[in-house]
Amino acid sequence: MRLEPFPSSGGDGIVLRAEGMEVSVPTPVAAECLGHVPVLARYDCLTREGIALVGRSGWRVAERDWELRDVWSADDHGVTVHRRLRVGPGAGTVGAALALKAHVNDGFRMLVPGAVYSPEQHAGHAETVLSEDRIATPAVTARRPDGRVVGLLRLTPATRDTAPVRTPGGQEFLQDTDIGAVGFSPDALHARVPYRNSAGSSALDSDGTPSRAYLPIGPDGGEITVSYRFWTDQMPTFADAAAATVERALAAHGIEPVDPPITLAEAVRLRRDGLARTYREWSGGGAGFVLNFDPDRGYTTPARAFGASFANHEMSRALDILEYGFTGRQLDAAHVLAEHDPEAWLDRGGRVCDFFVATMTTPSGWNHSHYDLARAAPVPPIGGDRPLLHYLAPSDVTGTYLRLITEPAEDLLHNYLLHRAHGDERPHWRDAVRRTADFLVRVQHPDGSWFRAYTPDGDPITQGSWFGDDGPAARSATAVPVPFLLHAASALPDRADRFRRAAEHACRFVRHAQVDPDEYRGGTLDNPNVIDKEAAHLACRALLALYRATGTSRPELLESAARAAMVAASWTSLWDVPSRPGTRLHRHGVRSIGWGGINEIWGTGVTDIYSLFFLDDLLALSELTGRPLFARVADLIAHGTAQLLAHDGDCYGFADTGMQPEGIAFADQGVDDSLIRKGDTWGGLGWIYAAGTSGLSSWCRAAEATGRARISGPLSSSGAASASSGTVDVVTGPG
Repeated sequence: MRLEPFPSSGGDGIVLRAEGMEVSVPTPVAAECLGHVPVLARYDCLTREGIALVGRSGWRVAERDWELRDVWSADDHGVTVHRRLRVGPGAGTVGAALALKAHVNDGFRMLVPGAVYSPEQHAGHAETVLSEDRIATPAVTARRPDGRVVGLLRLTPATRDTAPVRTPGGQEFLQDTDIGAVGFSPDALHARVPYRNSAGSSALDSDGTPSRAYLPIGPDGGEITVSYRFWTDQMPTFADAAAATVERALAAHGIEPVDPPITLAEAVRLRRDGLARTYREWSGGGAGFVLNFDPDRGYTTPARAFGASFANHEMSRALDILEYGFTGRQLDAAHVLAEHDPEAWLDRGGRVCDFFVATMTTPSGWNHSHYDLARAAPVPPIGGDRPLLHYLAPSDVTGTYLRLITEPAEDLLHNYLLHRAHGDERPHWRDAVRRTADFLVRVQHPDGSWFRAYTPDGDPITQGSWFGDDGPAARSATAVPVPFLLHAASALPDRADRFRRAAEHACRFVRHAQVDPDEYRGGTLDNPNVIDKEAAHLACRALLALYRATGTSRPELLESAARAAMVAASWTSLWDVPSRPGTRLHRHGVRSIGWGGINEIWGTGVTDIYSLFFLDDLLALSELTGRPLFARVADLIAHGTAQLLAHDGDCYGFADTGMQPEGIAFADQGVDDSLIRKGDTWGGLGWIYAAGTSGLSSWCRAAEATGRARISGPLSSSGAASASSGTVDVVTGPG
């Protein structure tokens, strides 16, 4: 990459040139002083010093002297700039910021890892700029249709943060932080220290109010220093550009896995033992796991209400609700415990499965997904008489999500095979599995897709932003049934061809509608049908499952699975976001590396551990493709998400060992709407037990077998899960 002056009569700027690419910075002097007109100018002088170009400028604002010195240097692969803005002494306190705008031709598709992936996300916005604590790594990347890529990566990540000095509604404020921002407009890449959030950001409120932080400079003066790296390359796909961004960030920042205070084997054991303590039985033969409790207050207290996607998730009756998919996974819990300790848990797990088959399945194969203990009846997450937990989709018709129909059936199949291996044949479980698989084949669209949700009659639900219309967005969940159908084909040979054909047909749709355009949405069910992390993981899992089922004779399936995984991996937090003093995260030294962003609304500022479900896919892809990136990201996730897990040495304020917050926030989200503050944690949905047991243990076993990660002890090292839960009669709630 070549570096040249950008001369003009008013001073000099900078031009970066590479084959087929030009990036210009005509006005590199871009400094802001709170309450004053920003300075936007060329350098006063630009000189060559050795291999570097050094730009200098000076000016006076707010009765202080300001000086900028930029050192630019180029190599074969990119350009680095080291920036220093000095503000001289003066009376009182002033607020300072340093910005950078690098012009590129328009026509690029933009990527901000862990936040922005689709042009649809920023259509109609003059610019999209996000604070670095809201994204996976401080980088922005642009790719042209011809494959040319240019990226901007911050080389000196932020190290400190404090609370902003502002009142609700304030858009410009002082804040002692070096957290910056990156982003783009149609023809430029942007960066700034301290941060700003452009219009449309969810940081402050649901109106998308913009915000700007300024570093307070006291009477003695001060400075802002920051370094960036511009890079260019040729990439065959947008997903490859995402992977290249991740690889460059990991290399530049020297990222290694977090070293949690417990081993991963202990993390699995603690969650498994905690899961065992939630088991309940009630009159009439019912059994299940009461998982929706508040980890701060204990097993018998309902989960706290929380806000997400600018909607309030009412949880006061959470203890009464059993979930059988997504954030509940009752049958997965039964399988985890029975597999680990058959003597104590095989019969109990059988009761859980028997109750599901008797109460939640239907002759058509459509499955109920939620059971209300107080009503002693199934309740719908869509179209019910009141909001159910975090399922807030408005609908005139009653139904449930495709994912909630499929996941319990797959978990039931796992239980069926486990019990059969122990000499306990349960044909009514097998029949329920067959009915659901037949239902899925029956409602599959002619193009191979499935809709996001269905009524009990098998009619698709297509209305509003939560479900999409009749187009590809409404069929975003098509990848979900594929692994189940392939597993069912192996277990039910009389239906094998039928189920495999449906899986093949679905994967053709996934490749065409999701992988080819590199766009994944609708994976999480407690949010509208938006771009999110899980959708890419689900597509990867489906394609990898079919690749394995076909005897690896279809390399295009492996290629597509890897392409989906490139996008999925970029949702992982890949840098240490500075924590804010006074918060739980700061007190306990929680690091952001390895936690996963959720969706385009929150970016990577709100994170969870759901990626644990997909670690074994990433590890398998690394083995199959020879690409270490996937295994490395999986390692980051496995270790990073073992933080803040209550253990004998420290419960972190939680009520029992094995408890962990469902999510943690590394950035403000809707803070003026009283939603989520940086450093907040919340919990109450039981999926963390499934992700942290079956998800993590699957990866641990694979990692041990391949020697690709440090597990620190066998998974069975701590003995069997407790079998002391007893029998509790539950009438109006878990007693």
